[in-house]
Amino acid sequence: MTPLSDIKSKLAKRWLTHYLPDSLSSESGFFPLKIGLKPPTDKQILQDFEAVKRWVQTYAQRNNPPFVIEWQTKRTSLGKNDLPQAIIFENIDTLAQFLNRTAELAHYRKQAKQLLQAFPMLKVFCQKQAAKLLAYDNQAWLSIIAFIRWRLAHPQPAIYLRQVPLAEVDSKFLEAHKAVLASCLDLVLAPEQIQSSFSGTKQFCARYGFLDQAEQLQARLLDPTQSLQGFKTFSAPFVEWRDFDPAHYAIEQVYITENKVNFLAFPDRPNSLILFGKGFGFEHWAQLAWLKDLPIHYWGDIDTHGFAILNQLRHVLPQAQSLLMDEATLLAHHPLCGQEPQPTQANLTQLTSDEQALYQKLQQGAFGKNIRLEQERIAYNWLLNNLN
Repeated sequence: MTPLSDIKSKLAKRWLTHYLPDSLSSESGFFPLKIGLKPPTDKQILQDFEAVKRWVQTYAQRNNPPFVIEWQTKRTSLGKNDLPQAIIFENIDTLAQFLNRTAELAHYRKQAKQLLQAFPMLKVFCQKQAAKLLAYDNQAWLSIIAFIRWRLAHPQPAIYLRQVPLAEVDSKFLEAHKAVLASCLDLVLAPEQIQSSFSGTKQFCARYGFLDQAEQLQARLLDPTQSLQGFKTFSAPFVEWRDFDPAHYAIEQVYITENKVNFLAFPDRPNSLILFGKGFGFEHWAQLAWLKDLPIHYWGDIDTHGFAILNQLRHVLPQAQSLLMDEATLLAHHPLCGQEPQPTQANLTQLTSDEQALYQKLQQGAFGKNIRLEQERIAYNWLLNNLN
């Protein structure tokens, strides 16, 4: 005997993911919706007739229920009894009434209509992300629609979000709602207007053609005879690094390190430049064509993720060589090793044979469980003695 409360709980769990999105379909895939009630058996009727009677009354004595009751007649030694066999919701409006979601249904329909009138291709978004559609009020959706229209009209914006010339949309709003904007832009924009190598809210700007102040490349000239108008260390957005001319500074090789102090303290090297990496994510580096013609030395941590980052870098700069990421360095500094919280088991295809061997030993715990040697723990003299 299915309690009415159990039915309500079950239907409520499927409301946002099934029934509400179905309201946008021309032909419903759910309604009329029939729910079986598991009516009592003859044995249950005979053993506890009062309990059966109370169960029947929870359905039969409701005033103007939003569902139709389907009855069945049972004959037992106690006589003929009419029992509810199923309830039927004719449409989503009756289900919304039953779940106390009538206002939510109206809000969903209103927002979806407004969004689909502007961009019919967003029907997928409205159906798959009903919760997000409901999370924004009418004014917010008007702002989102205005921004999408502007972006459609400007396939290559190449400006900061702060510079988008829409009076009704401020950059603080755009920054706070990148996730929903991305979900919509992916459906509205043509594939060639999306930089698919970038993803996630942190790479929103790069993905959709905007400048991103957060994605800056820091560099130091290592040659003591070179400077940029007196500056040895400088930083600029990746887009401004595209036209950098290494020949102007007689740069013949580049070092990349993942540690800021190592970046700042790296020793002088003739005709050399050092870049400060920030872990995973070298998509921006691919646009720096001048890097592809120079020897690259990458210095990362000796742990599984350090090799994973090196592996990722080589997809962009295949000539990159590792620096101080070898077994001799690890063994020489073994007492200074820590533990890697969550080692990766990824299949890395861009490592050399020696790197691959060390990577697998780290995975297998050959030097201790989850061993990790962070680059800043390596002795400075060891670095000096191992530089070519």
